Amino acid sequence: MGGLIIVNNKQLETKEYKGRRVVTSWDIAKVHGREVKKINQQFERNKDKLVKEKDYFLMSREEFSGSLKVTQKFIPNNVKEIPLFTESGYLMLNKTFNDDLSWEIQRQLIDNYFKTKALKVPTTMKEALQIAIDLENENRELHAKIKHDEPKLDYLSDVLESEGTLLATQIAADYGLSAIDLNRKLHEEGLIRRVGSQWVLYKKHMNKDYADSETTLYFDRKTGEEKLKVETKWTEKGRLKIHEILAGLGIEAKVV
Repeated sequence: MGGLIIVNNKQLETKEYKGRRVVTSWDIAKVHGREVKKINQQFERNKDKLVKEKDYFLMSREEFSGSLKVTQKFIPNNVKEIPLFTESGYLMLNKTFNDDLSWEIQRQLIDNYFKTKALKVPTTMKEALQIAIDLENENRELHAKIKHDEPKLDYLSDVLESEGTLLATQIAADYGLSAIDLNRKLHEEGLIRRVGSQWVLYKKHMNKDYADSETTLYFDRKTGEEKLKVETKWTEKGRLKIHEILAGLGIEAKVV
């Protein structure tokens, strides 16, 4: 391990793994003033968009304890694998931190931590040229990946920051679907079932805070009477579950 670097007035010990400068969830939580659990949850939500061995590495608890534990004094017993984020992986996770302070911390971490990583010292002109080419290609790939995934991460960020609940019709519109199509797909994937005129969660998904039922009063034009209607409204957690299901089906949000 290397020396100490100051980021956001906090000491951060430099770490390298397989020749790459990396940070842990604990590091990110420390400098951004967030809970480690939140960082890990954000990683799990976006794991399918990150490339293993490029954006992050997974180190076993045993390997971590043997080489990097000096940088992290306490590791919960239920932690079996520790993700190590490269510069590109950190930037992808940091896309969901939109406040001004987070942007400043990101700048400090990139400039003072990742950009100061040790480089292989070339011994020949050929090696020097190859290192320059590799760095240029890595930089291009990083910016291309961020640009490609930025709309998707922005959409997920909007979901995470949203308040209240939404009807299936509102969520379906984000994916270019009708409410009928959305409910059918969620039914086929085992999330909801029809009970009378309402779609409700299957029992195994109840008590997960995916959705709420809301009773509203409406006017029935056929009978000229006021009637009650029960509707399912999706919470923030439910919207993330729907996003996960649709992404698995190859259906992405229609973000601009």
